[in-house]
Amino acid sequence: MVSGRRVRKVIDKADWDSLQTRVEANTDAVLALFAERDTEATFFALRLPAMAGITSASSR
Repeated sequence: MVSGRRVRKVIDKADWDSLQTRVEANTDAVLALFAERDTEATFFALRLPAMAGITSASSR
């Protein structure tokens, strides 16, 4: 796992908003693993309005 401090050393914080986000695809992958194992979980995606539809649709 890469800590925030290590990321800042590699990628300047000013450039973060210009980078591609991978959170939606990674969340889909985690939800698929949960579904395969018939597992339920609760987690929070803060400040990511695009995730609201993904997580609510997957929990039905």
